[in-house]
Amino acid sequence: MPDLKSELKKLEALKFDDEGEPDMPITMKPKSERESVWEYIKANPMSSSAGVSAALGIDASSSSSQVGALLNKSLLTRVHIGGSYHYTAVGDSYPVFDRVAHGKKLGRATRGKPKKSRVVKDEVPKAQAPAPIPLAAFSAQDMIESMPVGKARALYDELKKLFGV
Repeated sequence: MPDLKSELKKLEALKFDDEGEPDMPITMKPKSERESVWEYIKANPMSSSAGVSAALGIDASSSSSQVGALLNKSLLTRVHIGGSYHYTAVGDSYPVFDRVAHGKKLGRATRGKPKKSRVVKDEVPKAQAPAPIPLAAFSAQDMIESMPVGKARALYDELKKLFGV
């Protein structure tokens, strides 16, 4: 049975193929403009859209568009202060959506299923609402006579309660 000292000597003698080479930086996927906007607002709460565009060096319309999209996805909250909106990020990290994995799941779900043809139903014309009655032509008697008995009775009871009769 080999002793511990000789085994450690063998490990010291091992050479790896990356020794002597400079460390290669780990490259991450480039961030989208929207993710950059979210991260800036996360680091700088209560930022305005103009402040985001100035800090990130993007034009104001693009900044407003990205902030609006983040707001619609509930990734930002806003507060109206002094005539402008100020934004704060929601959550601890930007949500990641893996399009490739999601696409594969969708592909598997729909594979082999026949597509259904869309059936167009005959359109039924909707009943038009009655035209509003001008105030000058309003007649309480005509209104009461055109009401069903149940509605007229309910109106009568409510009016009695209202006027305390």
